[in-house]
Amino acid sequence: MSLPRFFGLSVALLSTTGMAQTPISLDQAMAHPDWIGTPIESAWWSADSKSVFYRQKLAGSPVRATYTLGGQGGQATRIENSAWAQLDEAGQAFDAKRTRAVFIRQGDVFMRSLGNGALTQITKSAENEDAPQFSADGGSVLFQRGNDWFAWRASGLIEPVLQLKAEADPDKKPPVSAASAHELRLIATLARQKDEREAMNKDRDSRRLADASSAKPATYLGKNVDISGSTLSPDGRYALVITTEKGADEGQSGKMPKYVTESGFEEFETVRTRVGRNMPLAQKLWLVEVATQSVRELDFSALPGIATDPLAELRKAQKREQLKGQRALRIINQGDNSGAGTMHWSADGAQLVVQIRAIDNKDRWLGKVDFANAKLISVHRLTDPAWINWNFNDFGFLPDNRLWYLSEQSGYSHLYIGEGKAAKALTSGAFEASSVQWNGAGTQAYFLCNRKWPGDYEVCRINADGSGLTEISALDGVEDFALAPDGKQLAVRYSASYLPPQLALVNAQTGETRKPTDTRTAEFKARSWIEPEYVQVPSKHGAGVIWAKLYKPAQFQAGRKYPVAMFVHGAGYLQNVSSRYPNYFREQMFHNLLVQQGYVVLDMD
Repeated sequence: MSLPRFFGLSVALLSTTGMAQTPISLDQAMAHPDWIGTPIESAWWSADSKSVFYRQKLAGSPVRATYTLGGQGGQATRIENSAWAQLDEAGQAFDAKRTRAVFIRQGDVFMRSLGNGALTQITKSAENEDAPQFSADGGSVLFQRGNDWFAWRASGLIEPVLQLKAEADPDKKPPVSAASAHELRLIATLARQKDEREAMNKDRDSRRLADASSAKPATYLGKNVDISGSTLSPDGRYALVITTEKGADEGQSGKMPKYVTESGFEEFETVRTRVGRNMPLAQKLWLVEVATQSVRELDFSALPGIATDPLAELRKAQKREQLKGQRALRIINQGDNSGAGTMHWSADGAQLVVQIRAIDNKDRWLGKVDFANAKLISVHRLTDPAWINWNFNDFGFLPDNRLWYLSEQSGYSHLYIGEGKAAKALTSGAFEASSVQWNGAGTQAYFLCNRKWPGDYEVCRINADGSGLTEISALDGVEDFALAPDGKQLAVRYSASYLPPQLALVNAQTGETRKPTDTRTAEFKARSWIEPEYVQVPSKHGAGVIWAKLYKPAQFQAGRKYPVAMFVHGAGYLQNVSSRYPNYFREQMFHNLLVQQGYVVLDMD
């Protein structure tokens, strides 16, 4: 596609050619979107990289169907119920030699051998398992169930590795009060019962530790916390647990009335707490040594700026009490981080990095856990007096145990390798890098990039030494992608102004592209839509340019005056001016309707 042109309101009404638009009614624009065609909602690879899977909503139904096709394209086949038992799901984790993969399907853990294709079901339970991974030595599969961690051994045995309880330890000796000491000193029976109970507990615990066939006892965090999440090291030595204060006030939920209901009477839906009513709950981190069950609270004091209040002047102006001590923190959860993990271990289990955000959203740290001293050491700080973005926070470890991360420290999201001042920027320039995926060897990174202009998204590739930056795809509107486990192909979801997300298969080295899907209906494709022109409006406030979409009649007459309808998308949570299929697709059809009525439409971000 051609690059957007510079646009000034004084020169906007230039002549253009094109075929006449198909009239559209308001009823048609507001009709159920199935008349357009259902999009490809997600795509992923089989563990052996030979097949690609994707999900798509069935027309006229809320049901999602799963389809598969070969890595070279061809005809897609719907997976029927009988074939589900052999399906590989997304979110696969591989062993160090990349000969086996584990994943979750329908809440259970499965393992696929890439050598012979054998599929092993590891769990079959009523509860949902999560976070499967191979142990550091490759001999076990570790997974989470609720707040507990388990290990599946090659023998088929499943044993608990760590059972976390937000309760007081029933065997912990209560503090000895003066009254208790007095009773125990005067009444021999009470003293004997106490000694016998403690002796029995000690004998039970020693037998558990000595007997490899016995399950380890639970680890108690105390009755004053709620468990929010945890992670277990690949070598099983350590766990890190996220907690909030038990009973902390999360704010009163709102009640939204619904007047159009099946019952014929108004009903009420519980919705989120009103904005500004309560700050997110502060969180703490606890380091658990699995073998000894020792629990230590992690010290945050080494994080730079943790005790500096960026809102001090505002508090002073409003005559509010000044901050005392450290700012409240929260470990970024996956929802906040666009699905990216927030606690990552190196492959050898020797390093753990955690992503932490100040609740005031002015700081975000990557902190490495100092296991010996139970504290967090900053390896990267992103700070901004206004706001830290929710997105562009991906990070992790390469196979050689080096840290990589995204950061907007330059003003644009870019990819870095290393820690602190020694970190090296792999990408730079006036574009953003996001959604990073590395090949199995950790030698090449693939990511979304918008190098041509802010609304044109492609898949880029770069080598781990910072060389060889290349745009692999040429699709203009890439939504997301999945790198095949063998690193040879990409399953890319892409879209365009009037094309809901579709699937493309792209060669990861050459960029050769196949497009096996077009799910639009014949009715929708038969229409002639107004393609937007991507233009730039100069800012009066020195902010550069504001990007916009321009819609105008095919038979536009230069010099004629037209009424202008301007739409301004003011929210900051999504981008509306891009080459992708718009979130507000009905609004785009309404733009077409306005042009039919003689308007010129300018749609701005």
